Amino acid sequence: MKLAWIGFLALGLVAAQVPAGMVVVAVPMRDGYVSACDLADFLGLALVVSREELQVGELRYVYGIGWLQGSYPPPRPGVGCPELPLAAAAQVLGVNTRIEFVPPGTERMPAPPLSLAAGLGYDQVPFATAQGPVELHVVRADLQLLEPQVLFSSGQRAPVGELAQAAGALAALNVNYFDPPTGLPIGLIRSGGRLLQDPYNPRAAIGVRGQEVRIARVSRAAQIFTSGQRIDPALIDSLQVLSAGVALLAPGERALVVQGGTLMGRSDSPVAVPPGAAAIIYQPGLIPVLDQARPLVSMQVNRTWSDPFWAGAEEAAGAGPLLVQHSQVVSDFSPERFQADVTQRRTSRGGVGLDRQGRLVLFAGGPLSLEELAQAAVALGLLDAMQVDSGSSTSLVVAGQRVNGLGEGRAVPVALGLLPRQ
Repeated sequence: MKLAWIGFLALGLVAAQVPAGMVVVAVPMRDGYVSACDLADFLGLALVVSREELQVGELRYVYGIGWLQGSYPPPRPGVGCPELPLAAAAQVLGVNTRIEFVPPGTERMPAPPLSLAAGLGYDQVPFATAQGPVELHVVRADLQLLEPQVLFSSGQRAPVGELAQAAGALAALNVNYFDPPTGLPIGLIRSGGRLLQDPYNPRAAIGVRGQEVRIARVSRAAQIFTSGQRIDPALIDSLQVLSAGVALLAPGERALVVQGGTLMGRSDSPVAVPPGAAAIIYQPGLIPVLDQARPLVSMQVNRTWSDPFWAGAEEAAGAGPLLVQHSQVVSDFSPERFQADVTQRRTSRGGVGLDRQGRLVLFAGGPLSLEELAQAAVALGLLDAMQVDSGSSTSLVVAGQRVNGLGEGRAVPVALGLLPRQ
């Protein structure tokens, strides 16, 4: 059965007199139908819908809700997401939820009461978009009192709240993208001064060295020599070279593993990069010398960071795209080579930035386009900012609570936490 991932839209909570324990959800309704994406995002789940299921009116949730079946009419096509009849929507949300249909601008519930540590601030900030107002959840951290730390689950995904609790973090936001089938993170990871995974050139990352924090595009260039011959640098631009982490391969890609100046072997499936080794990921046929290389031939890989800061960073995590640089919206996201599901849909989004007071800012909200997220970052007064993995992965946790949605959110491999300085 062929499955298609569906995007997510954010819902707000509205102020109303309701019985204790009941949640009121404000959702847009069109002719008696509501968006399945709205409901999925409210529940903090990834929603999968197949073509066959669309025909019979069944939805399957990835993380344990089970099958939803009923005698209601099947979903109809929507803008980027199928729409459910009202009866089906009520079945999804359950007996303890009442759906209210409200006009844009209806007063929302106040921010949840949170006990915050010194140097940590949390607020809900309205942001106007062409589609209506959106609520941004914003955390500002004084870096004199708090230190950013990469929370890495060592290959096991977990909700951001669990990662934060395990590390003693006062607030945390998911960061790196990851490969859904394996759960393995994608992009730069440095934790405790150790390089755990190379950057995905040249995507944006956040790095920490002492009390200095940077947000910028980062890459780690490579020089490759085989049998003493240097491979043309123009050809190397078509490669990814990893000297730490796991080499994840797209369909048709291959990895060569080089260690100690010798080609040790090749792989057509994901491969862990041993300490002191490097993996060259390439498309067969593009660089003949790599296709012809045989195990145990001489091959050497030299690496150079785009900025020495990243070589000495104690903590770093990669995501992207870069949204704002020097207080200006980044106009071209294409150098970071993201697919359309990241750059073009309206969905829940999150980001991290630095403001004019030198504070680190974590923010999340939606539904937003990528351009709107960049504009929101400027409106928050950020000098530099980048997006983190978004959609159903977006989770901002403050004082143990996920503030941008109900439930604990999707399990992720990497988060950025804020801890008291020792």
